[in-house]
Amino acid sequence: MISAALAHAKSSPSREICGLFLSRGDEEIYFPCRNVAEGNMEFKIHPEDWARAEDLGTITGIVHSHPNGSPRPSEADLVECERWRLPWTIIALPSEKIFTFSPSGYRAPLVGRKYAFGILDCWTLVRDWYAEELGIVLPDVDYSESEWRGEGPSLHLKYSK
Repeated sequence: MISAALAHAKSSPSREICGLFLSRGDEEIYFPCRNVAEGNMEFKIHPEDWARAEDLGTITGIVHSHPNGSPRPSEADLVECERWRLPWTIIALPSEKIFTFSPSGYRAPLVGRKYAFGILDCWTLVRDWYAEELGIVLPDVDYSESEWRGEGPSLHLKYSK
């Protein structure tokens, strides 16, 4: 299973890859996914791939690579691991070092967090502040960078219904 994920990572040495570990009966498999993130050093699993993986088995972990980087999780990785409530595996290239971690209750600090669009950005800062300071849970919304830049439909209209 890890060898299949490593082969997938090596097939894309300059762009993050992503995939899922699945359990199907007694079998554990790696399911490669398409990365639909706009940048090379981030990943977003294609929703159709996630749905196909769920049809094949139980998702037991998320995998992605860090091209030219450390196998250690970024702050965004730690936040997303908590959000998805699944173990994460990071494959660093070219070293081929592997690091796996699980949800542990991590919360990004309100001050000093490193920006990551859609994970640690303006909206998530506001959402996290309301949750921590006032106990008010605001919705987790999905928006693309192009929507955020004002290209396409208004985010205000999209989420004010």
